[in-house]
Amino acid sequence: MPSRVYAVLLEEPSSESFERLRKTYADNFYEMTPTSGFVRTDALTRTIAEKAGIKDEQEQIASGVVFRLNKAYSGFADRALWEMAATSRRRLTKGAAAPGSD
Repeated sequence: MPSRVYAVLLEEPSSESFERLRKTYADNFYEMTPTSGFVRTDALTRTIAEKAGIKDEQEQIASGVVFRLNKAYSGFADRALWEMAATSRRRLTKGAAAPGSD
């Protein structure tokens, strides 16, 4: 299983961009909002940006950025996001706070 998680942030919603990521990364892609998503992969940020059409030299379909995340995170979100970000297999409930957050 890929070990790195990346945030993909778009300036404007682009269903085509996220559909390309969904097709490429399947279960390792999580769309949080129409302008933000997460990818779990061992690829480079440039590769993810190209797949999303953010940095595609032939067909740029969206404007945005890709950030590699570190192991520090906190917040309140859907269970699927925490499962993607977590390094352990602890059971989480939907809408749970980040593991280890206060």
